[in-house]
Amino acid sequence: KVTAWAQTPEAAIRRMDRALREFRVRGVSTNIDFVINLLKHPTFLSNQYTTKFIDTTPELFDFTPRKDRAMRS
Repeated sequence: KVTAWAQTPEAAIRRMDRALREFRVRGVSTNIDFVINLLKHPTFLSNQYTTKFIDTTPELFDFTPRKDRAMRS
């Protein structure tokens, strides 16, 4: 679990984005790349999303899985 706080929503989003990009979890799958996509999506950033946003935005699930540098491929 990762949380971020800042004076403005925009600053909190920047902090969360940085924290997630630097975060490393080994041995289990995570939704980090999905959340990174969510944080940079224009609809989310403009605060115009609804409860159906994830269901109607399939591009949030378009990402290349991270390579675990500690594991051999």
